[in-house]
Amino acid sequence: MSDLAAKNFLFAVRRQEVDYKAPARLGDPLRIKTEVEEISVYRIKFRCEIENGEKKSLTKGVTELVCVNEKFGLNEIPKEVAQAVKKEAGIA
Repeated sequence: MSDLAAKNFLFAVRRQEVDYKAPARLGDPLRIKTEVEEISVYRIKFRCEIENGEKKSLTKGVTELVCVNEKFGLNEIPKEVAQAVKKEAGIA
């Protein structure tokens, strides 16, 4: 990511949504699932879920990142980054 910053490509949180459904307890094993829901020219949208060891859903959330420059103007996500994210997420 530091290479991207050097080229004036930064990512900022545009939107964060969290639904707390149940508490986690100290010492509980937790499973965090994150998936890319959508990627566009300027934005990546992630969906996240946290489960306890019994696979009970504790928290669900959505995070949207936008690609910006150092003055926080929109930048297109570099093609190689978009391709790598799509490949990792299994998005065509």
